[in-house]
Amino acid sequence: MTEAKNIEAFIKAVDNQYFDAFINEGEICMNTLQWFRDYESKNPEVGDKYEGAIFAAEEGVTFSFAPIGKPELFKVLSNEGEDLCIFNDEENGNILSLYTIFGDTDIHYIQKKFIDEFNNHRFCLITAPGLFLEKLNSEFERSGCKTDVLLIKYLIAKGAWSPFFKREKYTYQNETRVFLKDSNASTKVFRIGSMKNFAFEIFPQKLMYKICKDDGKELIVTDEDYVKL
Repeated sequence: MTEAKNIEAFIKAVDNQYFDAFINEGEICMNTLQWFRDYESKNPEVGDKYEGAIFAAEEGVTFSFAPIGKPELFKVLSNEGEDLCIFNDEENGNILSLYTIFGDTDIHYIQKKFIDEFNNHRFCLITAPGLFLEKLNSEFERSGCKTDVLLIKYLIAKGAWSPFFKREKYTYQNETRVFLKDSNASTKVFRIGSMKNFAFEIFPQKLMYKICKDDGKELIVTDEDYVKL
């Protein structure tokens, strides 16, 4: 399960054609790490091209060379290398990305960049994140899948990388990632049952939303620019 203690809600951007099935049947489609790597390399404005790398460095890379079998003869070719990624094709798995809303403030502002990035999707607010993950995990267990659920760490790329790392420029995505490691992964679809009681379509580019908890806590969810109008 996720390491976070104070997650109040998730937002999932869902393709228009799958939205009704997502709400009514709990239909969850998980594409592969390789799929995201290919997609994001062609659409750099959406995703991180370092997705799924085992080593990544934005800058400060030193390239050296030596005759095979003689590491003592390494010579520096350049110490100004940048934008280096190393991939391992056996490192694969299925991914589910969830925008995360934390309960440590009274108002949560969704950055407009996130809304614009998924402007051809519909947005679903999941108000019972623990229940959602519990149902999802039960379905994984029934299907014999092993999973990790962690918050993405946003870092300067310099060193060993993992499926739970992204570059700092993507912090606006606030991602909690569900990852099913599988070197032979292919697209998977799971159904966890109706989510009508705790999942609702929202329009954050037009409206603010107030989540009221049983303990009396209120949380306002709104686009970052909305309150500035």
